[in-house]
Amino acid sequence: EVYSDSTKHIVPHPKILLVDRESQLGRGERIHFLACKACSQEWAQQGKEDGSGKVTQWNFEPKRAEYCFHGEHTLQKFPKEDLRVRKPKSLDLEVGPELQSRVNC
Repeated sequence: EVYSDSTKHIVPHPKILLVDRESQLGRGERIHFLACKACSQEWAQQGKEDGSGKVTQWNFEPKRAEYCFHGEHTLQKFPKEDLRVRKPKSLDLEVGPELQSRVNC
């Protein structure tokens, strides 16, 4: 996604931090009850299977739980303990005229 002041920053739930609370399968439908250790949200994820047994469209309840983080872009550093957008060994890049030359080396 190209950055602009009007775009939102969207972060999916880190798969390694998801907890499967319960799953129900049957009659071409799947329901998963999940929780995320990064953002502490809990939700139900429901989808209908196509003819091959795959789900192409998931519905989230509550809807806001589809993403771990959804908000404004920022130039502020994220706290090291914020697991929604930071991964182990994440780096903070300081914006400035030297940035590209430092990335290239």
